[in-house]
Amino acid sequence: MDAAVVIPVGSIDAVLSEQVARVLAQTGVSLSEVVLSMNSTRPSVVAGVRSVVDSCGDPRVRIVDSSDRKGAAHARNVGAAATSCPAIGFCDADDLVHEGWLSALVNGLEQFDAVSGDVIDVFPDERMRYWYPAATSGVLNSFLGKPYLLTGNLAVRREAFEAVGGFDETL
Repeated sequence: MDAAVVIPVGSIDAVLSEQVARVLAQTGVSLSEVVLSMNSTRPSVVAGVRSVVDSCGDPRVRIVDSSDRKGAAHARNVGAAATSCPAIGFCDADDLVHEGWLSALVNGLEQFDAVSGDVIDVFPDERMRYWYPAATSGVLNSFLGKPYLLTGNLAVRREAFEAVGGFDETL
């Protein structure tokens, strides 16, 4: 199943260039598109994202503008709408995917409409570990009593994504 990956970008993080490189290095899956959904108009962010795209030199990577409305949900929706693949993967600009990440998620789409995976929390200050719940505790996290999958480590079948109207931009 051909896959696209959407990365919402609201600011330039030190690992964005490495994240894009890691996404492009995914094996075991047909990666057709990598969309950086630019959710900022700040000149430094725009220049930084363009620099990352130019430096990777891969025609599968492109930028779409999602700056008309702030928020990662909106950026993900705009990015997904700009792709054409039957499988859409989502990761974040400030995270780093591991080898086999996309293949594992896309393989899960053979049975499920949406698949998420483990996240390894890394904190700049170890004390922060106790301030937040574990990202992946073995059960789905919930918000206002509703379970959800982690949007920064997710793959969704396009039909399912479109059927539910994408991400809720009001949250």
